[in-house]
Amino acid sequence: MPICKHEDFLIKTNHHKNLLGIDHGSKLIGIAISNKELFIATPLTTIVRKKQNVDFNEILKIIKEKLALSVHDVSLGGIMIGTLKMCIAGSKGIKFNKFKDLINIYQYFFSEDQGRYIIEVEKNNLKKVESILKKNSVHFDLLGETTDKEIIINDEPTFTVDKVTEFYKGWLYKYMS
Repeated sequence: MPICKHEDFLIKTNHHKNLLGIDHGSKLIGIAISNKELFIATPLTTIVRKKQNVDFNEILKIIKEKLALSVHDVSLGGIMIGTLKMCIAGSKGIKFNKFKDLINIYQYFFSEDQGRYIIEVEKNNLKKVESILKKNSVHFDLLGETTDKEIIINDEPTFTVDKVTEFYKGWLYKYMS
């Protein structure tokens, strides 16, 4: 049940600040962060409930340590589309690592899954994030490294984030023209 009208909430909040959403469930706690326009929320993490004070300490740890620069779920379009959306939002590119032993590269990059996330971290925080994931037996792959603008697949500059942004934001206008 809302505690105030949506319009009143937007007026009372400072515009262009992110909001943290907390969804308390009986077994899990979902954490999401909004964009600065308060238009969309992106899942940040899911915490398995323990005791209430432990849950809140874990939430505070995630916030205080600021280990994630950005996070996106692997839902619509899979890893590739989620990563490209992150590139658009941050005006950055990515150089994807080459993955050995992939049975199907298309399945890997385009399979949709609500339980996986793409996390951007600074290079100097990578070992700490890896340690946390390994400690909690969480499988992860290192997708690649950010670049200024280029999207690089198999060591070949494929396109720029500006071109992806143009396609992503301009297709409907061009289609309707």
